[in-house]
Amino acid sequence: MNKKLIYIFIAIAIIVTVFIIKIPKKDTKITYDNNLYSNKVISNKYIEKGINLKVEIHDIINPKLLIKSSKKLKELEFNKLNDNLYDIDINIEKLNNDQYELYIESNNIASPLINDLDILEKLNRSKIGSKLITFSYDNMGFKIEDFNYEYDIFIDPGHGGKDSGTYNSLINEDDLNLKQSLYEKQRYEEHGLKVLMSRSDETDGMLYDNQDWNIAKRRAYLLGYYGVTAKIIYSNHHNSTTNNNTSGYEILVSNSYTKDNLKTELKIVDELNKKYPKELINNPYQIYSRDYEEGTGYNKINGKVYDYRDYYATIRIPLELFNVKTVTYEGCYMSNKENFNWYYNEGWKMMSEIKIKHYVESLGKTYIPIS
Repeated sequence: MNKKLIYIFIAIAIIVTVFIIKIPKKDTKITYDNNLYSNKVISNKYIEKGINLKVEIHDIINPKLLIKSSKKLKELEFNKLNDNLYDIDINIEKLNNDQYELYIESNNIASPLINDLDILEKLNRSKIGSKLITFSYDNMGFKIEDFNYEYDIFIDPGHGGKDSGTYNSLINEDDLNLKQSLYEKQRYEEHGLKVLMSRSDETDGMLYDNQDWNIAKRRAYLLGYYGVTAKIIYSNHHNSTTNNNTSGYEILVSNSYTKDNLKTELKIVDELNKKYPKELINNPYQIYSRDYEEGTGYNKINGKVYDYRDYYATIRIPLELFNVKTVTYEGCYMSNKENFNWYYNEGWKMMSEIKIKHYVESLGKTYIPIS
């Protein structure tokens, strides 16, 4: 055999050896035992490129997270926090479209990861990068698929049905919310935008499932679920207080939103402050967040981030479980006669047009003024 053939055989042998070494572990080498390892998810949250899980694990040394798909297995190392507490980041952008299951694995033995958190604490679905991730809990895991927007705008006319909201001698809040929202829907559609509304009449409208929650939480969950596939999501409300002197508009946002997150809303605030009668604005601030524990309000005009859980369910639940930004507009104080009379007769349409203008432009379209 000449040297050339010998070199060819050696090269082939090296390639085959490398190929064999790089073949990932086959599923047949993993033993699955549903009850072997005691584990449970303590918390789950979204991070920039995926999700973070904090997990309590017992009866195992050096556990790994096994991510099982239809094509292969992937192992990730936990970060140990203390004796039995671990956390881990899962980068969704590095995973292909597929259905995945999560296991705790050690020495080729795996048990399903358990997430029995309350439904109002479990992640549901979200846009992450160019992907849509949808979670499942019968067998803890998730599905990844390509993301597509279904709606440009999702408007929630607050209250409805048996819940009339606040009221005065002329109108209930839910009716005023609906009147304004229907007008905004029509105007957005005149700009060629696709709009979804949580209700379009005096009923409860769309509510998530039949869970034993109050309507506010079911509506908040709905805002997250459908808001995932909408570019802009907001609720229309109108305020009231026992102090009849309080007046003006308010915009409610998350403690976590930065100035960049609020770019469009800050433009809306700037224009509203020029057109809303100054004598009718005497509430502390126009765009703010609130702390879940204390109920304290924090001015967001400078986009400062506050490390508090959000107070309002329609902001907190969509953000925590769906990674969805929502905003709530309180157009006036219905309890203040002067504020309400101005707003009801002319102010609400002016406020709507300002919102429409800046949201339309944020979507790259040209605003068409009303004739």
